[in-house]
Amino acid sequence: MTILLVSGSLDEKFYTELEGFRMQHPETSVLCTDSIEQADQLMQSHPVDLLASDMDLPHENGLELFSRYKKLHPELKYIGLVSSLDFIQIQRLLEIGCCQILRHPVEVGKLMDCAGQLFQDIQTEKSAMAKRQIQFAMMDRRWRFVLEHQFWINLFMTKTSKNIQAVNEHIQMLGLQVDPEGCYRPVLLNILGEKPFNRWDDENGLWKIVALLQRCLDGDGRLLGINATYYDDSRAIFLFPDLSPPLMRRYLMRWLESCKEKMGIHANCCVGRPCSFLMLCDEMPSLLREADLQPDSQPVSWTDGSDDKGNELLIRTLKQYIDEHLDHELSRKELSNQVFLSESYISHVWRSITGSSLKDYVTTVKMERAKEMLRDTTLSVSQIALMLGYTHFSYFSSTFKKKNNLTPAEYRKKFLESR
Repeated sequence: MTILLVSGSLDEKFYTELEGFRMQHPETSVLCTDSIEQADQLMQSHPVDLLASDMDLPHENGLELFSRYKKLHPELKYIGLVSSLDFIQIQRLLEIGCCQILRHPVEVGKLMDCAGQLFQDIQTEKSAMAKRQIQFAMMDRRWRFVLEHQFWINLFMTKTSKNIQAVNEHIQMLGLQVDPEGCYRPVLLNILGEKPFNRWDDENGLWKIVALLQRCLDGDGRLLGINATYYDDSRAIFLFPDLSPPLMRRYLMRWLESCKEKMGIHANCCVGRPCSFLMLCDEMPSLLREADLQPDSQPVSWTDGSDDKGNELLIRTLKQYIDEHLDHELSRKELSNQVFLSESYISHVWRSITGSSLKDYVTTVKMERAKEMLRDTTLSVSQIALMLGYTHFSYFSSTFKKKNNLTPAEYRKKFLESR
């Protein structure tokens, strides 16, 4: 176990006691510093398990420090060191996931007891999780689906608060190929006629429909992240990774044909807009309630404009936004946020319709605007670069030269000489 202690109020007594602790517990490494810069270096060079820091530090408080490190090391634990019991401060510590709060002056024995208990609890929970995973793996395949079903029902169909740590633990235990930070498309399977799958363990249970789906895919469906959640006796929600519409349509049509041939089930599918996993957790009840995923008469239908007309509208919308915001960086993330679709999806649609990449188009439009400004204004090259969203002058110049075989200054000079 490695502990990083960032504090500017450790006295000589603390360091004396720390040396005694290190001699008795060589398996525990304690790194001490009062400098944010040195703390950053230690975090980069050591596998730190636990951060303990003052709340008040030069240039950055303890909350900000832990939040920054947590992004790089999600498993990092935190102990906050406070000089007074301020309610607002303590509330903020608990909100960011602080495991323990200790008051100054901190004692080595107290700090190490807290750290030891914390990691003992972590090891106990890991052992319990491993045991549950083994028990789950030994179950019959159909009964495993029953547990998965209950997980999805609780996640999508109830209004209970979603604790991401608890969700991650259940995902690991059930062996689901789900990335909580990933992007997915909800697909509503609608059973037509009078062949419901209202039991998970019968011959026509949902587990068999999922098995057919996996066989219809070019590879292992689990590796593609296909997950199913039961909704009622004639519908079920599936989560697909954000694949291109043509590829998804091919998979879904093959799947519907297989359901009809192997199980005598007639069905159609409605594909929802791509969405982050965490957003789906919050939006799924409203998606169903507001009929955003209600299927129509088509074998495969789309709710987000993924058909040809919708794609053409998407291209026009993106072009208009690009033309009106040339002073922005115009990253894929910014553009995807404007149309509420994933980055990979808008890139795929753009290339499939225009034959070029979205990045190339943005660069071309900006360089054409730069040429106009070089010809028609007296603005300096650096001013033009800033007005086109380029914060690095050298990058703007090299990009311009790559497109026009001339630097901006050479282009302006050549134009003036030709007048």
